[in-house]
Amino acid sequence: MAANDDRDPKEPATYSAPAPTVTAEGQAALDFMREAFGEEAARLPKAAPPEALRGMSAEEVARKAEALKALRARLGGTDRPAVGAPIRQSPEEIRDRQVYEKWVAAKRSVGDSAGLVSFDSLRQSMTKQADALREKHPGKEVGFDVVVKDGKAYLKPITKP
Repeated sequence: MAANDDRDPKEPATYSAPAPTVTAEGQAALDFMREAFGEEAARLPKAAPPEALRGMSAEEVARKAEALKALRARLGGTDRPAVGAPIRQSPEEIRDRQVYEKWVAAKRSVGDSAGLVSFDSLRQSMTKQADALREKHPGKEVGFDVVVKDGKAYLKPITKP
């Protein structure tokens, strides 16, 4: 025990950690996270700012937060869907995605993965074919099915009354 320590030597030593302090850089990072990702991010452990913000001054972080606000305002607001919230899709997009997934599964089942295209490309092709069939068969609904013929997977357009 130190000579100038006035504690009773029979009492056990107690230690207390200093109260945590948030630096200006850390507070700016938390504000940026709160603005960018919502209140949920503010409740995350505050041990360190995100990797992308490390080493930046509080002014730099504040400039990034302002740029983010301006970008959101230009894009039409700050509303963001909640994490895990369902993505709103039109019934046509849902139907087209089901056809695409069925087509991909059929292509893989016959061992043909080289000819796969993106969903958007296939959807554009389906739209063009459907428009042409609607002109040819006015008043009929056009759909698509997946057919495997001669070891190849095809999209087959179907007209419905």
